[in-house]
Amino acid sequence: MKSAILIPLLAGLLSLTSLPVVSAGATSYEFQSSDGLHEMLARLKGQSVKLRLAGGEEIGGKISGVGLQLVQLTEITGRDFFDALVPISSIQAILIKAR
Repeated sequence: MKSAILIPLLAGLLSLTSLPVVSAGATSYEFQSSDGLHEMLARLKGQSVKLRLAGGEEIGGKISGVGLQLVQLTEITGRDFFDALVPISSIQAILIKAR
């Protein structure tokens, strides 16, 4: 009788392990090997990220638009009431909070 209850219970618990787990504040994203910087920025539209720029400085905010040469960030970290237009050519890395 106990095993009749335990087996479905264990099966149910094991099925939960295949669900994606995303921490609060983490950004869900999918990387594809053919992605370039422009495609990844476009896919992250609406998400909060940090961009590492050519000079080593970082700027954080929410990606609100991606053009041919510029990415628009809103809700800039540490700068109320500011937006930023960042040249895509100056971006060295996209930092994404994943966990």
